[in-house]
Amino acid sequence: MIKKILIINSLTTVLLAVACWGFGTMQQALSCLLGGSIIGANLVFIAWTLKKLFQKKSVALVAGVIVTKYAVLFGLIILLYLKGWQADFGFVLGVSAMFPTLGYLAYRYFNQSELNGSF
Repeated sequence: MIKKILIINSLTTVLLAVACWGFGTMQQALSCLLGGSIIGANLVFIAWTLKKLFQKKSVALVAGVIVTKYAVLFGLIILLYLKGWQADFGFVLGVSAMFPTLGYLAYRYFNQSELNGSF
């Protein structure tokens, strides 16, 4: 499942970055790649923590990973702003790569559930 998330998010992010480069600037395309990479890592950590939770691992471990993940995410964004980087349209577009990824995965899940008769 994590491989599918990475592949779909990577493809979506690259397509959006190419669109940013074609219609905008190289800076926007790089910002789009950065935003998509951050969201890709975020989605992988969410999938990993849910997998651990469903395997009956420690709830404290899962909660600690979630808190740490968001602290690192916000710390990274604050560090980028302190270095003079500003979020532009490309970054926002890269972050939004999460929605087509989740939409495709939900479509596949519901389509598979319908075929198995468990929907």
